[in-house]
Amino acid sequence: MKAETFQLPEGRLVSIDALRGLTMFFIIGGERIFASLGEIWPGRVTEALAHNMEHAGWKGFYFYDQIFPLFLFLVGILIPVIILRGRERGRSNRE
Repeated sequence: MKAETFQLPEGRLVSIDALRGLTMFFIIGGERIFASLGEIWPGRVTEALAHNMEHAGWKGFYFYDQIFPLFLFLVGILIPVIILRGRERGRSNRE
């Protein structure tokens, strides 16, 4: 059997795809993995990671509180990119 190679579609921004994937990971519950690490292997690093995945009562921002705004930021970046790319490929505004 010959191994197939995976190729990205031409013009994809891999960095945006990766950031979008990471954002979606946290939106669907990825923070629970980090919270569990603090419970399974207590230590300074794992407990700090677990603590950063909690919502803060207003004492400042935590990493987890930035996930949804990051997703909205990505959507805001991608809409013009997609529209301009479509125009470059000859699509009309209606398409």
